[in-house]
Amino acid sequence: MNAGIISTLLGSLLSMQFLVADSLNLVHLAESAPSLQFRVECQKLKQEFSLDYLADSGSFILPQAKATIHIAQKDSPSCPIPVAKHGSIAIVVQKKKSLAWHRIESKPSADQNALRILNLCEQPVTVDVEKQGKEIAAGEEVDLGIINKKRISVKIQGAKAQSITPEETAAFLAIVYPTTEGPKIRFIADR
Repeated sequence: MNAGIISTLLGSLLSMQFLVADSLNLVHLAESAPSLQFRVECQKLKQEFSLDYLADSGSFILPQAKATIHIAQKDSPSCPIPVAKHGSIAIVVQKKKSLAWHRIESKPSADQNALRILNLCEQPVTVDVEKQGKEIAAGEEVDLGIINKKRISVKIQGAKAQSITPEETAAFLAIVYPTTEGPKIRFIADR
């Protein structure tokens, strides 16, 4: 009888472990705002900080509860952050004359380089990765899986390639985002 209770308790604890929102990374890609003030609220906790254009917050730990990100700017949207298996990446971009959020779950990889590409532009883009062209629809994500290269490069058709040379093996997210000069790429760690 006690063994059954203990195994049920351990099973519950293990399943809760997979529901932890273990990290959040905010990325500021809204060209019209040189700097933005953010407030992250989770339970009764609040964290305020500012990010410059093209900066990211780096990963920080959240409690095991839903969170919300607010921008300290009139008429700016908030971004709800659900509890996720590996954490979340929240990206703020410029959409026409306003700011918009895009949130995705992290997909970490500890022992091999991996790459996902996310198109946050309002039109499809064609990218070249390892000399292979791939069209990505607006708002879509493409998981290219393991990339066995020391240097990872992504090129938007008609633009110069953007590259990252990882210091250690990890997963990366290449974000294609809109600017007044056309789509650009920003790499971040996918954790």
